[in-house]
Parts: sequence; structure tokens; C-alpha cells
Amino acid sequence: MGTLLLEHLVSVARTHGIRAFTAEALTDNHEMLKVFADLGMPRPDEQAVHGMADTWLRRP
Repeated sequence: MGTLLLEHLVSVARTHGIRAFTAEALTDNHEMLKVFADLGMPRPDEQAVHGMADTWLRRP
């Protein structure tokens, strides 16, 4: 479900000229981190702050 929602978000954002996203997930939320990875987002920095991992997505 997370992948479908994020793909839809990317599609809608693209139609509105948004080309970059940042995302946060709990470091122990491995399913969401996998969704990010499946969409080509870089692996979050291992230096998580307060159990939160950050990543980003940039689309042409």
C-alpha cells in the first residue's frame, strides 16, 4: 500500500511541477525503508536522529 500511495504522490506532484521530495521513517520501519529503496531513494543515513531516518527523491 505504501508503494502505491507514494507512486501516486509522485505522479500528482509531477503534474504540479514538484520534482523533489524528502521523506522520513522510523529506523526500525524496515517495510517503509524498502518502499523508499524500491522507488530509487538513497539509503537513509545511518546517523539517524532520535530513531528517524531521512532520504530524498529527485525526479526529472
